[in-house]
Amino acid sequence: MKLSTKSRYALEGMLYIAVYGKDKLLSIKEIAAGTTVSPAYMEQIFFTLKKAGLVSTVRGAKGGFALGCPENEITVGTILRAIDGNL
Repeated sequence: MKLSTKSRYALEGMLYIAVYGKDKLLSIKEIAAGTTVSPAYMEQIFFTLKKAGLVSTVRGAKGGFALGCPENEITVGTILRAIDGNL
């Protein structure tokens, strides 16, 4: 199975949040820098993930992104379906 670039970046971003965002919210800039993806492209991806309920956001100066549901409920399949639809 060949992954789209968008879904691959979504997987990288979600993994980054799972590893580094356990105790704090992460900004798009932090996630993009950690995954070497442009902040604008990562923002598009995370908007889609937010609509699917996989990430949650907090607005403001101290805001950022966090996982939207427990780690054990998020699978690669749910991330891919959120980004690319049903395969």
